[in-house]
Parts: sequence; structure tokens; C-alpha cells
Amino acid sequence: MCGIVGFTGKSNETLLKKMAETIRHRGPDGEGFFISEGISLGHRRLSIIDIAGGDQPIFNEDKSIAIIFNGEIYNFPELKEELLKLGHSFKTKTDTEVIVHGYEEWGTEVLRKLNGMFAFAVWDDQKKSLFLARDRFGIKPLYYAQIGAQLIFASEIKALLCDPEIKTEPNEEQIFKYLAYRVHDVGSETFFTNIFRLPQAHFAIFENGQLSIKRYWQFEPNENIVDEADQQERIERFGKEFIDSVERHLISDVPVGTCLSGGLDSSSVVSVINHLICQKGGIESVGAKQKTFSALFPGEVNDETEYIEAVVKRFGPEPHYTWPKTTDFWSELEKFVWHQDEPVISTGPFAQWEVMKLVQKSVKVVLDGQGGDELLAGYTPYFIIYLRDLWRRKAYGTLLKEFVKSIDLVVPFAWNFFKEKFVAKLDPKLLLQPEFVEKNQQVVFAHGAADTLAKRLQRDLCETCLPAILRYEDRNSMAFSVEARVPFLDTKLVEYVQAIPESWRIRHGWNRWILRQALKNIVPDQILKRRWKVGFTVPEVDWMRRDAQHFQEIFGSAPFQSRPYWDAAKVLSAFAEFAKGKYNDSMVFWRLLNVEMWLRVFFDKMKSKEVV
Repeated sequence: MCGIVGFTGKSNETLLKKMAETIRHRGPDGEGFFISEGISLGHRRLSIIDIAGGDQPIFNEDKSIAIIFNGEIYNFPELKEELLKLGHSFKTKTDTEVIVHGYEEWGTEVLRKLNGMFAFAVWDDQKKSLFLARDRFGIKPLYYAQIGAQLIFASEIKALLCDPEIKTEPNEEQIFKYLAYRVHDVGSETFFTNIFRLPQAHFAIFENGQLSIKRYWQFEPNENIVDEADQQERIERFGKEFIDSVERHLISDVPVGTCLSGGLDSSSVVSVINHLICQKGGIESVGAKQKTFSALFPGEVNDETEYIEAVVKRFGPEPHYTWPKTTDFWSELEKFVWHQDEPVISTGPFAQWEVMKLVQKSVKVVLDGQGGDELLAGYTPYFIIYLRDLWRRKAYGTLLKEFVKSIDLVVPFAWNFFKEKFVAKLDPKLLLQPEFVEKNQQVVFAHGAADTLAKRLQRDLCETCLPAILRYEDRNSMAFSVEARVPFLDTKLVEYVQAIPESWRIRHGWNRWILRQALKNIVPDQILKRRWKVGFTVPEVDWMRRDAQHFQEIFGSAPFQSRPYWDAAKVLSAFAEFAKGKYNDSMVFWRLLNVEMWLRVFFDKMKSKEVV
């Protein structure tokens, strides 16, 4: 895992090194630079594979092609073998070099062959063209800005801000979407004007001052409800694909650990690693006993200690725990905001921040369960979508069976949804300045219709939910120089899962049904038979009411009151009512505070030349 920076056209070594230094946390183990006519490339290295020989940039045989790379390619041994047979020669043992020779052989089509998480830049000196790309789900980030006929890019936005030629301001449309509708990390626009993200599953070619961006892959789930395929064969195939994915994600020359939240997804990863250790008598990157990392919240509504301990007792890993506290949150808030680059949806990602801080003390690589919910319909609302679709398709028999078997989940969820209609709820737009609302209320964020479970999963995976979650994962882990890997998003596993019908995700009243069936002899029953999901977050409402004074101080501050986006007096009044228990809409107030802190970190302090 690493950080990459670069730009075309101008030659400015000072700027290049400043950009690289800004994201030093992504790669504290080394740096590398390449400056030639028309291109400047910089790299910060976190050494994971081929520690001795993997410094970047890496070149092809005649040095006409150079690459800087962030990520891991899990099928690189197979690709290397294929390229050797085609006549290519390798100077390193890295996965990075596979992309260089793959580009030589197949051009941009190399992307379709890669199984991994990645963001990279390839400079083709003969064509004088720059090739940028991100992995299928955008696990690894890449941002860019165009200045006339030049392009500048980096793994994180903060590195781009080093260039004084980039003229940026807060993006009001993005701020409005975020404050009013909780929308962020959607599309190519960021919270910074003139700075864009390269979308996941896309590549860009910059040549002769022109930028072209193309999609190379699309998640296309099967929209059929039923399938007559052999059930046991299907289950066994999924189990094999998942176990193979986890094993691929353990490839490393440095120690690997596992995040354990207590939920089904992370517990499945931990359980499969234990299964592999037992089968193989140990795994070199893991050792005879894996290390797990968890956040505990004793006595809080979101505490999952019971389930974490069930996994620990069953497998006997070496557990590591952290107990996030509000004092830690306030002392690290500015640092947290700086590392995230853009506002986040709630205080929840701070729990992951604390876990990654813990991970840093023991290992450099950690596996996590992100993506499982979106891939296999792990959230309770997916039941409602599925039942509604069964009704629409007149599959009444299946509808009745699924409703009866999921009634303990569906009825409480529907009842809570109904009650919300009669509970005092805060409309965030009422706290915003009327001029700001009027100016931006026509902002439209369009998505395709999601009238089937398959389409909703496609939206959550590729457009709305997962992109934000992956940004949190990347920034939280890289803040502490840790590489986070997500085996649920393995290319081979995803390609298999997208072909299965909806009834293999939700069946007999269980979500993630095929996962539960495939791992029933591997994952503890207490985890497999959990009915209610607790999100990996902090007890936000309780924290905010206990620490109401901190919020009131910020909402009452001169900077907050001077912003053109909100009515500070209304915010203070509404927050006072929240603190007394009138509303439970904590995320509204977090979004207001997060934008304020983001403005202070990235605009107020930048103008005064302060450094976070």
C-alpha cells in the first residue's frame, strides 16, 4: 500500500516532493521520484511485498514505460507466469511490475485481468500519454485536477492542495447535498471545486492536453428471483470462492491481522483464516495464531463484546481491544478530519480510526469485512425491497413464506418506520440559510430505478453506500500506515456472486443466506444465527448528549456563525432541544459540525499557513 502523486507538463521537483511528503503517512518506508520531459511522478512506499526490491517507479525493459502504484494485485503470480511465456522479463518480485508488462502486452485491457485493489499511473513515453486507473469498487483512491493543458493527480486531495495553481473553494452543491440529504462520495465531484475523483471501475487517458475517462467494468447482478441449480453445489462453490479469496488476501511479506467487530462479515473472515491455519498448520504472514483487533463499548447500545468474545473463545486468536472514548474523539477531531479529506456521514468512522490506531502497534496489513452487506443483502431494509418485489412479480407463495420466516425482523422494522412518521423529526433544511437552500435546492442526484433487490444492491455497491465506506476504510487505515484489505470484494468472488439469483441472498427469512450456509461448519453458531445487525459505529446520540457543551461551543463560535450555509441561532436552539431529548437526529448536528471543522482545517488554516 502506498501513496502516489504526479503531474504532466511543468517540471517542478520542489512541488513533487512536497506533494509526496504531504501523504507520507501512506508510505513511511521510502520514496521514489521520476522526472522526465512532460511528466513528474512521485511515490511514497509502505513495503508489503518484495520489501528489498519493490521501490517505485518501476519500468519496463527499455524504460519507455513507468508506473507508480498503490494497492495489491492478488493474482499477480498467475499473470506473471503468463507474461513470462509471452517473452517479458522481470527485474522485481512485485505485483506492480505485472501491470507494466501487462500494459505493454494488452494496453488498457490489462485492467480486465487484474484481481485486486489499485490506483495507478502509467506514463508511456513513446505516446507521451498518462494512463490512470482505479479498481472495480474504488477500494483505492485517486483524485485529479486539470490546470489548462496540464493534469495533476494524487492519492489524497490534500496533496493536490500543495499546488498554488489549483484554485479551489468549498463546493456549495456538495455541501448542500451533504447537509440536506446525507449524500456524499457520489459521482466525480468532491467537496473542493475544480478537484475531482476518478470514479471506481474507470480509467483515464491524458494525451495532448486532453482528458478522456472511460468505464471498463460494471457490476451487473442477476435479477432473477429463483434458480433451479443444484443447491448444495451452489453453496459449496460459494464457500470455495470465499475461502480462496481470503487466502489470496493473506499474501504478504509482513505480518497480517484481522479486524473483528462481532458481525457476520468480519467474523467470517476471522473464522476462515482459522480454518486455513488448521488446514495448513499455520500461515506464514499470519503465524500459528492470528491477531484480531476490536472496538468495545461496555454498557453502550452498540456494544458487541458478547459476539466478539464468542469468536475469540472458539478460535483462541491473540485479541487486541480498544475502548473509544469521547475524550479521544475531541482530542483527535482535527487530525481525523484532515485525514478523511472530506466530511463523513457520522461519528461512526471514528470507531474504525481507533481500531486502526491499535492495529498499527502490531501488524502492517489487516483484513476487514467491508462489502459483505452490500454484496449479499446484509441490511434489514433489503428484506422490505425483496418482499415488495415478490409482490410486484406476483410470486405470492414465495412472498408468504419469506414474510412468515422474517416476521421477527420485518415487523419491528416496519413498525419503527411507521412510528418515525409521528415522532418529532428535524428537517435539516430548516437550519440552513434560506438563500443557500434556494440557490441549491434544484440540485439533483440521479440514480437508476431500484425496484428490485439486484438493482438496489448495484446502486449501494457502485454509487451510494460502499464508495463512502471504502473511503473511510482507506483514510482510517492509511492514517496509521496500515494496509486494509477487503476479501468480500475479490474479483473472482464478486463475479460469481453477481450471477446468483436474489433468492440465494435472502432465503428462508435469512439475509446473506448463501454465506451462512457455506460457512456453517466454520463460523460459530452464535454468529451465524444472529438476527439483528448492529452497525460498526460509536454510541453517537449518547456521546453527543453527554458532550453537548463541546457542540454548543463550536455552534456558538464566531467562525461557525459567520458561515453562509446555516443559521447559527437556529442550530443552537435545535441542538439545545436535542440535548434535552426532543430529537434523536444526531447525524444532522454531526454534519453541521463536520463541515465547520472541515472548513477550519482545509480553508481557514490553509489561508493562515497553519499545518494540522
